[in-house]
Amino acid sequence: MFSRKFVLTSCLAIATSMLAGCASYKNESGLPKWLDDASEANRLGYFMGISLKDSPAPEGFDPSKNTLVSDVTFSAAAHGLNAATGAMDIGSFGVELGLSLATNILKREEEEYSQANVYFPAEQFATHEEAYKAALAAMGEKLANALKANGYSIYKTMELSTFGNRYLQLRVEKESVGCRQTKSILDGCAFNVKFDPDDGADEPVEVPSYLGFGFERGWDIPRIKFPFHAKSGINLEKEIQPILQHLSKDLPPNTLFYLAPMKQDGHWTAPYISDGKNAYFFIKPKKAN
Repeated sequence: MFSRKFVLTSCLAIATSMLAGCASYKNESGLPKWLDDASEANRLGYFMGISLKDSPAPEGFDPSKNTLVSDVTFSAAAHGLNAATGAMDIGSFGVELGLSLATNILKREEEEYSQANVYFPAEQFATHEEAYKAALAAMGEKLANALKANGYSIYKTMELSTFGNRYLQLRVEKESVGCRQTKSILDGCAFNVKFDPDDGADEPVEVPSYLGFGFERGWDIPRIKFPFHAKSGINLEKEIQPILQHLSKDLPPNTLFYLAPMKQDGHWTAPYISDGKNAYFFIKPKKAN
């Protein structure tokens, strides 16, 4: 995985130049010291290989109060309403966020796609194969819950393998958007849980204590993604955001989920990382007075 290779290379460089190994490179919790002043989203994102530039907090937003909200698709109107009512607001990031995304997110493919990292205690599975199958099944169950909550019915579930990637495919119906049950997927709609077995380590890894999972060694199943398919003429772009929002609030244990930004109705949705309990935004933390 790219992030691990990068960390190893950096540690070797520091060890060579400072003769101090990686002891000066990371805190005891496993978090690099250069992230001490970063947002919690970027701290958690480090362990996922995700990195976005922290943006200034919109007016009225307190980055220390991270809660999973029901709707994180923003508009200027919603921002004004929340400000007027005193409700928690993560604002309309508007032009500034758009520029930040345009100059940062497009530099690396990793930040463009929503994805999850699932961890299991090392003793839970004997092999990597068993661990990633369990991760696919767990995320598939949660994705099914999110689909049903958004008006979809699932008429078929199947496992696929293409070009080295493994998929759990959920074929769905939703009359209001034109998704109907068909014999051929080319004429229907499907949401997938996708995983490349080469992304995960073949053996259990040391789990950073910063993540607070409660076990020191575990299986790390990274870069689980959620591609979708619809027949020609059906646009599911607007459907995926609320589905993934629901998924971010209903995760398997010991899972980190990154919801990538999407442009909808002329506005960017705000990217965040969820642990199933809290939403962490890429917002500069407030400095202590």
